[in-house]
Amino acid sequence: MSRRACSEKDALESSLHALRDMLRYTLEHGQRASVSEEFAFLEQYCRLQKLRFGDRFSYEFDLAEGAAGLPIPKLLAQPLLENAFIHGIEPSTRPCLARISARVERSSLVLEVEADGVGCEASAIDERKRIGIGNVRERLSLLYATASLELDSAPGTGFRARIAIPLAELEGA
Repeated sequence: MSRRACSEKDALESSLHALRDMLRYTLEHGQRASVSEEFAFLEQYCRLQKLRFGDRFSYEFDLAEGAAGLPIPKLLAQPLLENAFIHGIEPSTRPCLARISARVERSSLVLEVEADGVGCEASAIDERKRIGIGNVRERLSLLYATASLELDSAPGTGFRARIAIPLAELEGA
């Protein structure tokens, strides 16, 4: 087998494993998962995107110890990361970095998704047009009285999404 065929086989095998793991995650664990489980899912998603974008994409995770075991709704952050790709990374011709972080800050769990790509006009991430972001906001409002979702993007600045959920509401949900 040629070196190229071996490389393609390895990439295909890696993507199949990532898809398998992502499917298991969506079908198992009920409606909630720990932040660390959600991050493992996002890592699989990033691995697939890395196969797609190659050297044009890299990613970093920053999971603070105090946030790792906290329960959140499954697939809460994935639509935000997907929008980071749509509005930041896909249209860029230069290498881009996505950062996903979770920490406890001022009695709240803070999840952030950032990409340093091209960014977009705020109207492009209008929740009425973006099903994923609208769903995240709706899920937050149904589950938590005072959770927030902030979105920030402008041409040349990348994309940033920030979710804050009070710890007291996480424990009560």
